[in-house]
Amino acid sequence: MKTYRIFFGLLSVVILITSCSVFNPGGKRIALFDGKTLDGWTVIKCQAEVSNGDILLVSGNGLVQTEKKYGDFI
Repeated sequence: MKTYRIFFGLLSVVILITSCSVFNPGGKRIALFDGKTLDGWTVIKCQAEVSNGDILLVSGNGLVQTEKKYGDFI
């Protein structure tokens, strides 16, 4: 059961990260993740790393979230 939670947690992070972009007031897209670092992201109660352009939760039961709040995103 724990393996499934970890798998689906990682899957949701990968889906979220690979499709994340937001629009600024001028209608221009802004990428939330540069694929290399966790700049602009906060890691809470877990250990996360960037591997091959993806954010991976290495250990813990936590959360990775953007430092800023966004309203209009894809």
